[in-house]
Amino acid sequence: MKKKGNSNENKTYEVVTDRFIKYIEEHGRLPWRKPWMVVNPDNPQMNYKSGAPYKGCNVFLTLMGGYSSPYWLTYKQAFEMGGHVKKGEHGTPIIRWQPADKSKLKAIDEDNNLTDEEKSERKRKMFGFYKMFTAFNAEQIEGIEFPNPEPVKPREFSPIEEAERVIKEMPKPPIIRKHGKTALYIPHSDTVIVPDGEYSLSGPHYYSTLFHELSHSTGHENRLGRLKDRRNAAFGSSDYSKEELVAELSSSFIMNELGIENEGTMENSAAYLANWCSAMKAEPKMLIQAMHKAIPATNYIFGREA
Repeated sequence: MKKKGNSNENKTYEVVTDRFIKYIEEHGRLPWRKPWMVVNPDNPQMNYKSGAPYKGCNVFLTLMGGYSSPYWLTYKQAFEMGGHVKKGEHGTPIIRWQPADKSKLKAIDEDNNLTDEEKSERKRKMFGFYKMFTAFNAEQIEGIEFPNPEPVKPREFSPIEEAERVIKEMPKPPIIRKHGKTALYIPHSDTVIVPDGEYSLSGPHYYSTLFHELSHSTGHENRLGRLKDRRNAAFGSSDYSKEELVAELSSSFIMNELGIENEGTMENSAAYLANWCSAMKAEPKMLIQAMHKAIPATNYIFGREA
């Protein structure tokens, strides 16, 4: 039987992993791949009571909620500050590293009944563990007056004429909507959603993202039909990996041909593709097969024969 501590730690890993997978399945991208501004850097995600900014995994866990406020509290903290969580609200998991109890480590060292090997083994098991808490965003809490965070300020955006022409002349294009804090392609409504160019980190980032989603749309049954027979599009599946690879390659091909690629976009693309290396290693033909599909997708967007 597993010890309680091990069981709780395993549960923490499961909850966090499930959260990331659900986000990816719903949004069609990794939570850290955001080539646009979603928060003001002067207002980092933080615990409102302590004022401590979140770090590492907790930054993504809180950002995935899509809340405009960067302030968070646990249920108990909200109560202690005179507020309460709204009825029916669901919290966000937050994890914190709990180091080993130093007094217990000292006791192991001083136990003469243990061999050095036994001492090392016991101390290894007490290295520490992740403890999970549940936090609620300021928008989920009543009775507390939170500061209004400074909104993200749009940047000057200069459309790239040649890229705009390609987008405008794409045959049988999908619906393109520019709003929100996410980018995705919705097959059942044949809709591409991207944030407005003014909220992109740069013009190249904006077009790279838009062409990625347009590349997905070429798989619609009314175009190249690539998505018609996909039976398993769950995150981590072979089909999911292949389609993401097709879209990323196609976007890169388009950007390169238009001559608007830059270092930041290339780094972003490389980091994104790196996440599928395990899938490509398991299936060596994947990259070549994806390229063979990315080329017709690219040609379709340009209005050329596949």
